Amino acid sequence: MPVRALVLPSRVWVEVPGDSTTLAELVRTIVERGFSGNLIVLVNDRIADEPSTLIRAGDRVVVIEEAPGG
Repeated sequence: MPVRALVLPSRVWVEVPGDSTTLAELVRTIVERGFSGNLIVLVNDRIADEPSTLIRAGDRVVVIEEAPGG
């Protein structure tokens, strides 16, 4: 089961293969798909800010992409 993240405001689902991933790998995957690097990541309703944070396939992940200019 892949790790899934909903990117807002575009409402696009991004999947990372495997049962778990780190925050750094998730952000890298999202940026490679063409989103900006200005992201706020929520994992199970908490802000994730450590690159080594482990995200599991069953976790609720929401990524908020900041608009250009803040």
